[in-house]
Amino acid sequence: MPAVSLQTRAWLRTVGRAGPERWVWAVSALGWLGLTAPLWAPVLGSGQHHSGRPDSGMRMPMGETVSGVDGMSWWPQLGDHLVMWTAMVLAIMLPLVAWNLRQVGMRSPRARRTRATVEVAAGWAAVWLGAGAVVSVVALTATRAASPTLLVAASVAITVGWQFMGARQVAVARCHRTFAPPLGRAAQRACVRFGGSLGRDCLVSCWAGMVMMTAANHRLFVVLPIAWLSWRDRRRPHDRPGTAVSVPVVVLTGLVAVLFPGSW
Repeated sequence: MPAVSLQTRAWLRTVGRAGPERWVWAVSALGWLGLTAPLWAPVLGSGQHHSGRPDSGMRMPMGETVSGVDGMSWWPQLGDHLVMWTAMVLAIMLPLVAWNLRQVGMRSPRARRTRATVEVAAGWAAVWLGAGAVVSVVALTATRAASPTLLVAASVAITVGWQFMGARQVAVARCHRTFAPPLGRAAQRACVRFGGSLGRDCLVSCWAGMVMMTAANHRLFVVLPIAWLSWRDRRRPHDRPGTAVSVPVVVLTGLVAVLFPGSW
């Protein structure tokens, strides 16, 4: 426990500090702005609720249940899901690799330190956005074949089961990797390639929680505890997965999502 506390304090000291990765916090803030849009958009007089609305993507404007793939409903809903997925990636996942970006930047020539962090982040984001496209299509298809309650319950079961998988623990450990970019023209390609491999490990470790958040229509009371678990996992000793905490948090969050489907 003291080790976790020390790591937590060390991470908090990195937020907003000067360095080649400092742009991460501004981008993450934009992600949180998108995730919280259902709360602040009505205050600004927006006529439409954001896609985070619990029934978004499952009902037509007049309240009829959507059936089939309709060109007037499918593509806007898919766009909404992709926007919210991107917001989750930027808000929750990007800060988790800020340390990796800093290490790569500080090992690069001074003139391209910030650029190196952006190149790594671009490769990392490509993996997450590609996965988001697949998850969004599957989520929209599933809402036409099963009830939201069943989808949330299934995602909770998957997330709980994934907590015990060895592949996940290996991926979490690999998420701490960094490297020193080569000099010259090969640096850009090497940074993007490293970012892609880092994104793959990040995706393997956290995909189940992201799917659960998507199944719950990106509601904040689901996003926040799952985001906290992702943050917690990155700062725990690798030989202690902490399932005694993560499993109850996932189950309780899923239970609340099922019992209170109309809340944020």
